[in-house]
Amino acid sequence: MTMPCEDRDFHQWHRGIPHAYLWGFRTRTDIRPARAALDGLILPRYERDPHVTVAYCGLEGTEFTSEQHDDDLRRLRPLCGGPVRITPWRWASFPPSPMLELRSPWVHEAHDALSEGLPHRILRPYRPHVTVGFYSVAVPFDEPAARMATVPLPEPFEVDALELLRYDTHDIAGPLTVVGRLDLSTGRYASA
Repeated sequence: MTMPCEDRDFHQWHRGIPHAYLWGFRTRTDIRPARAALDGLILPRYERDPHVTVAYCGLEGTEFTSEQHDDDLRRLRPLCGGPVRITPWRWASFPPSPMLELRSPWVHEAHDALSEGLPHRILRPYRPHVTVGFYSVAVPFDEPAARMATVPLPEPFEVDALELLRYDTHDIAGPLTVVGRLDLSTGRYASA
């Protein structure tokens, strides 16, 4: 069964900390056809750019600090060997959200590098994906699966940078802000 979500502030999670961070990359993947196919099953609002979370970094100043940022760059630079090919694999679901599941060995390597020794970052199993939105109702997974099966898979694409992204913790469906960009060819990091 899908798990309905609420579009509200989850203060008990963020405890007043205004921002959370993640390493990932935004894509040009058009999720509008999948959202249209799921009309009535998902929350109407989802303002985040289509993106792939490589690693959730945590809440600002507690789980994610300037020292952790520097350590992350140290972990990532050995993986900078040029653009990375990403292949859309299938439409699928987590209990709270429909998604486009992706295949890329590099994304798994980067997730492992960024989460080693940091339990709050480890996602098992880690499934690279683009979130389509959040479910608004509880229905058997067969229903969203049947609807998404009518939506063609996007074409494979390349990623040339990993981005440090931030979002406002009070808004679960709010936009992402780019904080910095790691060039996957040169290993250079630039603040936005």
